[in-house]
Amino acid sequence: MGVTALLDTSVLTSLARNDAAELERLRVWLQAGNGLAIPRITAYEFRRGVLCGAVDSAADQQGKLFFAHFLVVELDPATWEIAADIWAALYLARLSPKRRDSDILIAATVIRGGYELATTNKADFETIRRLRPSLTLAAW
Repeated sequence: MGVTALLDTSVLTSLARNDAAELERLRVWLQAGNGLAIPRITAYEFRRGVLCGAVDSAADQQGKLFFAHFLVVELDPATWEIAADIWAALYLARLSPKRRDSDILIAATVIRGGYELATTNKADFETIRRLRPSLTLAAW
């Protein structure tokens, strides 16, 4: 098997909304023998979007299918430690970690598990990657 990518919320939401380009990227990724999982923080952000009305009921149903068919990766104590380290590194580099907690937790989950990150918001993660080169962005 190839590598396993964790889905950022941007990708999961696009997939749940049946975005044709995102579905094609998913098909190519899986046909190449790669795996897929969802970090718990992505599940949280997606659910939050459903409850706030940012994700409609049809996309919510699609999202539930992803949660049923792919592993949801939980946050363990080592992941929390990595996240705290990333937050502190951003703070000390004067890169304002405020309002980045979700991205930090997703990045920490990716690093901890040796995964790659599938995201359409690469700019959101580039700052973290500069400080933590072990964060790998998937060829998504």
